[in-house]
Amino acid sequence: MKQLAGELQRRRAPYFHMACLYTGDDRLLGLPAWDDLKPYQPVTGWVAVSFTMLKSYGWLVQQQQLRPESGFAWLERYQPVARVGKSILLYYIPQ
Repeated sequence: MKQLAGELQRRRAPYFHMACLYTGDDRLLGLPAWDDLKPYQPVTGWVAVSFTMLKSYGWLVQQQQLRPESGFAWLERYQPVARVGKSILLYYIPQ
């Protein structure tokens, strides 16, 4: 998460959406303002998502809601702008 904070600061991202497993106090890391990235709700701007959330949680929500595609399938239309650490993909989704 420290690496994500650094990457977002380097890219001057004022705000982003995130779906990552993290239990610490993110305010101590210097992350910009953020909101949850929710399944089946596409957003624009900066998006950070961990592989676990992208694959496992997206699939779990798909099964629970009996939907034909994963909760984060909409992200497959975009290329990540960076891989942060070993497990976080960073996207910039244009408006």
